[in-house]
Amino acid sequence: YKMPKMQLKNESRLNGVKTNIVNIEEVSDHLRVPSISIMKYLCSELEANMEQTSIIKGDHKYANLLKHLDAFIKKFVLCKGCNYPELRMFVEGKDLKSTCNSCGKLNSHNSMDKAGKAFINHLK
Repeated sequence: YKMPKMQLKNESRLNGVKTNIVNIEEVSDHLRVPSISIMKYLCSELEANMEQTSIIKGDHKYANLLKHLDAFIKKFVLCKGCNYPELRMFVEGKDLKSTCNSCGKLNSHNSMDKAGKAFINHLK
């Protein structure tokens, strides 16, 4: 289980500074989640706006983004039973749920979170 390191690029300066996560698609492919859900989660945690598909407004440091990405992984990628990233997501009614391919545990996720809503939209 390997994930590439996020590559950040600061664009603009002064009041219009933006942080571009250049390889967000590659990171999301390795995590097997839609990139929009990662971006929505990061934006909600950082209380920043999103531009296009990979740009977060504001100057954000790698360590801070990585801390929030780790929280996203713990919340939406890892099984709560065995801690393996073997989840198969599905929508049941209005709830976001997943089944672990490793231990078989049924996990429930926060579907009211912005990332949860992005997951539901992606799965439909």
